[in-house]
Amino acid sequence: MKTVLQHLFDISSGRAPLNINVHIPGDMRQPPVVATDFEAGPSTLISERLLPAVPSSALVRSRSNTTVGYRFAKALTLLILWREWFHGLSGNYSIVEMNRMEPDWYKTNQGSYYDRRCRILKKIQAYAVAKDIPDEVALHKAEQRRQDKKFSLDHLAKSIRLLYGDF
Repeated sequence: MKTVLQHLFDISSGRAPLNINVHIPGDMRQPPVVATDFEAGPSTLISERLLPAVPSSALVRSRSNTTVGYRFAKALTLLILWREWFHGLSGNYSIVEMNRMEPDWYKTNQGSYYDRRCRILKKIQAYAVAKDIPDEVALHKAEQRRQDKKFSLDHLAKSIRLLYGDF
């Protein structure tokens, strides 16, 4: 019950996306799906911690020798990427927390994906420091530019100089 309440809180507070699949026994039709996409609003609190320089990927081995699976969220905005990295999505640990718990949790199948996302976030933090503005302002400026130019996160990571036109 505690887990259910936590999930409901995460959904209602905007911390987690909502996907509901309804299956009616004996019904041969396609089950209805209700889905909402998470997007952090301007009031989202953002961590000011610097990114760790630790690579990561799909599996985390906890201190108890159990293996925890993790897949990075796909088709993200910069706001969702930031939230995934520093706060976690859908009740999962944040990437920062996984790196803290187990620095060598990465596997090669998601190493480059991790590296590209990390490159974007480091650029946002460097821009914030250089311009003496909060991380949140730098993040929203980068997301606005990404939307205006219709850049994907993958394209931005591979051409990081495009993230900010004046930096």
